[in-house]
Amino acid sequence: MPIEDPEIQVVSVLDKDTCLVSTYFLSSACNNNEPSELWLDLKREQFWLYHTDEYYNERLRKRRNAGIMISQREPRNRLVQIGVVHGVLPLDPTASLVLAEAHLRTIRDAANANAHQ
Repeated sequence: MPIEDPEIQVVSVLDKDTCLVSTYFLSSACNNNEPSELWLDLKREQFWLYHTDEYYNERLRKRRNAGIMISQREPRNRLVQIGVVHGVLPLDPTASLVLAEAHLRTIRDAANANAHQ
């Protein structure tokens, strides 16, 4: 089963050799060896984390490959793929510099957090 609204860390990293900045998604819910996929239900502003072994289910694999993933909570809502999520940064720490870290939240979650302050 996919994980609903997982805690996701967003990390911006500078490659010291090329000076290129990359963004990575990290989660303790992911396997360190194989990244998972992050999907978003735009209507509900809800994230879903799918581990790649879930695509052994033929029906789900066909939906994914056709780009017609649906929300587990509201089947009429389509999901869009945001990116891959790693368990740990897939980089050499001596060749990279972390520039920023944050937690991924929907605008709805951010508004709710601000309302409770």
